[in-house]
Amino acid sequence: MLERPRAAKPGRSGITPRTARRRTAARPLELDELLEHFTFGASELEQLRGKAGATRLGFGLILKFLIWTGRFPESSSELPDNAVEHVARQVGVPAADISSYDWSARQIKRHRVEIRRALGHRARRPEPPRGQADTTTPPLERRDTPSLRSAQKSCGR
Repeated sequence: MLERPRAAKPGRSGITPRTARRRTAARPLELDELLEHFTFGASELEQLRGKAGATRLGFGLILKFLIWTGRFPESSSELPDNAVEHVARQVGVPAADISSYDWSARQIKRHRVEIRRALGHRARRPEPPRGQADTTTPPLERRDTPSLRSAQKSCGR
């Protein structure tokens, strides 16, 4: 499992946990971790159809990284070198092509959307500001669901 950097408290250095994570180089994975987390199944390879070169490699890497860690990588520096090489061999693209993948363009945003849809993930909604209620979801008492109605009847509401 990838070791997470210790959370630094913001202070004079200006380092926050998020920036500390970005500065941490990925450690090489052990062979069993590499095979478990970065080997494609048939359905995952199907998602790569129609993509070529750096796009194919980048898409495959962010897909497997999300499945492994639960989040998208922010840059190629978060990817273990041996994982890049392993994925590159599976998708038939030179590992050096990862340097051509644009980590800040619209393309990666489209890839993230495509991957979320394929995996059934939803993007996290931002928290409402303090003191303001979340108006997108009605309060539990106002929801009209069969299970809630039966629970309310059994409680005498």
